[in-house]
Amino acid sequence: MEQALNRLPRGSKAAAVCPRDAGACILVTPAMRLMKQRRPDIQWAAVVDSFGSGLLEGNPDVSVILRPHLPPLWSWRPRLCVDFQGSIRSLILTELSGAEVTAALPDARGAWAYSTLAPGCGGGHLAECYASLAFHLGVPAQDVPPAVLPADRNPKQPPEAVLYPYGAVRERTWPPESFMDLAKALQNRGFAVTIAGGRNESLRAFSAYRLHAAPSVAEWKRLLAGAALFIGNHTWVTQMAAALQVPQVVLCPAGGCGRQAPWKAPAEVLAAEGAMASIDPAQVMAAVDRLRALP
Repeated sequence: MEQALNRLPRGSKAAAVCPRDAGACILVTPAMRLMKQRRPDIQWAAVVDSFGSGLLEGNPDVSVILRPHLPPLWSWRPRLCVDFQGSIRSLILTELSGAEVTAALPDARGAWAYSTLAPGCGGGHLAECYASLAFHLGVPAQDVPPAVLPADRNPKQPPEAVLYPYGAVRERTWPPESFMDLAKALQNRGFAVTIAGGRNESLRAFSAYRLHAAPSVAEWKRLLAGAALFIGNHTWVTQMAAALQVPQVVLCPAGGCGRQAPWKAPAEVLAAEGAMASIDPAQVMAAVDRLRALP
């Protein structure tokens, strides 16, 4: 096992190159928590694009957020640089960072170039794979904690059921009419229902319900932090709700959520049998009952 983390001089600086995918970026935070707990004296920089920076702002394990460019990374002068992204771009950032030790997972592009590679994680959950890097660098093997996503709840926001009717692609998206039927069933159960959409996502089809535009990560955090329940297709918002410990029902295509299922959070995962329309709203309500979510 590599012990680079334990060998760093006291007060050293380190950098973590985070994934560009927002859901994966959230799943890096358990590994960063483990490394910070092992060496509280080390200052960590999170190297992430402008969208991902909103996911890490206020994270107690991150000292500074850097844009994914070499000049700010050189100015930081890390002695350890950990590449959680695994792309050609992140390889260049990591290897030219000036760090004495560079680390990545074995499936990273250009894996031969890093000074140390974590062992394979055997196709486990993505949070466990990222944590395997922390263990490889010197964190004692232990239970992987939940994801970290600091957010302040709006005290004026009543607890509500938040529905997100969009998906990454049409084939992975539950039909709008199913969301409408579900919203009506939730209202009959006593929930205040809010239909949310991100930037450039039209909500006109759901005008019978309270609508909430969330064009930024900060707006999503504010909305979900006060939610009593979240229901949506499997997207990066799923990981945000999980990190905030919001009870949720996740609607997945056949085969389930794979390595990005909600991590250590109250969640029910419903996988389609064929097309997404095969998931019945009654199944979703049964999942809400299993979660014991209350309006």
